[in-house]
Parts: sequence; C-alpha cells; structure tokens
Amino acid sequence: MLLVRRSVTDPSKVAYFAVHARAGTPVSEIVRVMGLRWSVEDCFETAKSDCGLDHYEVRTWDAWHRHITLAMAALAFLTVTATRTDTTEEPPLPVPAGRDKDKDKDKEPGTPEKGAETGPPAS
Repeated sequence: MLLVRRSVTDPSKVAYFAVHARAGTPVSEIVRVMGLRWSVEDCFETAKSDCGLDHYEVRTWDAWHRHITLAMAALAFLTVTATRTDTTEEPPLPVPAGRDKDKDKDKEPGTPEKGAETGPPAS
C-alpha cells in the first residue's frame, strides 16, 4: 500500500510512504502509526545532541553495541529525571542555618521569637 501525505501549510509538498501492514488494517490505524514516526525521530535527535549517540568511533560490533546501549540508557535516565523533577509545585524554602526545623513546626506563622521586640521602636 502507498500512503500519500500532503502538507497542511503547503499543499504542493507531498510525501509518500510505503506501508507494509496486514490486509484489512484500517487506514486510521496506519495514519496513527505514521504519526508516531516524528516522536521517534525527535527522540533520536535528542539522544544525538544530549547523550552523544552519534559520537562513536569503534571498529567492532561489540564496542558499537556498548556505546549505543549506554547512550540510550543515559537518555532514559535523563528523561525519567526530567519527568520526576518537572512539577508545578514550588519547592520548600530552605531553613536558614542555625535554626531548628522542629522548633518552628509548632509555632504559628508570624509569631515573634521569644525575647524579640514586638512594639514600635523606642524613641
């Protein structure tokens, strides 16, 4: 089967894809799978730029396999780390040095420390 895709922005640009799918596969499924191609290409481009996927100078298949495996493992680690640290919540404020976190836990916000002046400055 031959899948023909026309650009939305420039109708004169046409791309052709040879499709090897089982007979009876719905066209919507073929189009969905073809759309996944871009995310896979983006993943490889990220691996090349961030993890050195394309920086190998090896002479044996074993060495090439080790390099590619380590580069893809590094990309997986970076992706998981970025996903886990990408939160919308603000991180907790650091406690200044010399202060006891547990002591301040029971105190109401805005309550002055013992011995702190609370009134207007004396004149």
